[in-house]
Amino acid sequence: MLFADSITSGSIVSSAGNSYPSVFAQECNPVIGWSPIWAECQFGNSVGLDNPGVGATIIQVPGAGFKGHFIFDASPPETTGPTHLITLGDSNRDKTLATQPGTSPTWDQFDAYIGYDSPSNGSPMQVSFGAGASLSQYIANVGDGINFGERLTATQKIFRVPVQLYSVPYSQLAQLTGQSNGSSLYCLDCLNVADDRASFDSDAAPGGHGSPLILENGRWRVH
Repeated sequence: MLFADSITSGSIVSSAGNSYPSVFAQECNPVIGWSPIWAECQFGNSVGLDNPGVGATIIQVPGAGFKGHFIFDASPPETTGPTHLITLGDSNRDKTLATQPGTSPTWDQFDAYIGYDSPSNGSPMQVSFGAGASLSQYIANVGDGINFGERLTATQKIFRVPVQLYSVPYSQLAQLTGQSNGSSLYCLDCLNVADDRASFDSDAAPGGHGSPLILENGRWRVH
C-alpha cells in the first residue's frame, strides 16, 4: 500500500496490479511508466487544462447486496427536506465561488442535480433528478444529444422508442384494483373495440384479442 498527499512525478509498480486499490492520494498527475495498477486519487492537477484525464476515481465496491459507497443522511434526529445531494452542473458558478469556504451555496433553478424532494429521516423518500434544459435517457449510446430514447423538457416528454403499457391477463385484473383511478395497463386477452366489438368504456371481459384498460372507480374499463 502507498499513501500520499500528492503524486506528481515518477513511476509506481505494484505487486497487487489492478486487482484491488493499492495507491491512495489526494492529488495525482498523469505520469509515465506505471504498471497495471488501481489508484484512488481524489483530484488531479488541471492547471492550464493540460491534463485531460484529471479526476477519475475508481472506488472498490464490497460485492452484491450492500448499500452504496456514499450514503447521504442528516444527523439524527434531524430531518432534511428537499435538497440536492449531488450537483452535476452548477448554473451559478460565481455565487458558488463567492460562498464562504467550507459551506454550501443554496440551490439554483437551472442546476443539474440528483437529490430528493421529500423529508428524510430513515423514512421512505422520493428521489429527484433535475437539469436546466432537459433530462435524457440513452441505451448503448454515450450521450450525443441526438439519439436519446427518452427526453423530458420543460414543455414536453419525448419518446423515440415504442411505449408499451404494463401487460397482464384478465385473470390478474382483480388483484390490481387497489391502484389509483386513471391507472392504465394492457389486458392480453380482454375483449376490444376493434376486433371483438366490445363497447368503448365497457367493463373488461375475457376471451378477446387484447385491449388497453383504464381503472375507473375500482373497475377496469376498455379504452
